[in-house]
Amino acid sequence: MRNSNFRRLWPLFGFLGILSIFAGLIAYILVGRANTPLVHFPLIVGVVSLGLFCYIRMPQILAFVRSRQAIYGTNVLIAAGLSIGIAVVINIIVANAFNRQLDWTATKEFTLSQQTQKILHNLNEPIRVLAFFSKDDTNQSQRDQRTRARDMLERYRRETSQLDIQFVDPIEDPRKMR
Repeated sequence: MRNSNFRRLWPLFGFLGILSIFAGLIAYILVGRANTPLVHFPLIVGVVSLGLFCYIRMPQILAFVRSRQAIYGTNVLIAAGLSIGIAVVINIIVANAFNRQLDWTATKEFTLSQQTQKILHNLNEPIRVLAFFSKDDTNQSQRDQRTRARDMLERYRRETSQLDIQFVDPIEDPRKMR
């Protein structure tokens, strides 16, 4: 009788181990450093509990690992991981190779004209652009103007490396207005 009660408690070691490891990870996130007892204690309890659980349940664990279900599940996990990895690599390559934005507006509102592109490509010396906009986000109109100016100047910057763009808040730094 006592042995059967004891056997029923072994799954709790697995649960306690997982719960303790999560508690240690949450403590690490909240504290911000790993060298505290608040992080070490739950992690140690978790690893020891999971170790005991695995030691006692070793025959069942080995039988599961060798089962057809586990093998197929592992194959699916590997295939999904590879698919996601390939998609991420392709995305990075495409983003770096084709660093362009498409302008789908009818009037080509967000496209630089050929003349502007030609001027920007032919710049021989650096040009410093000071854009004076308030950082006050309470005024919707000012915020929209600042966003439109930033977007336009960013399009210019993509065309040439000769452009030095700085946004200045005239209220915070009035000396730069001279």
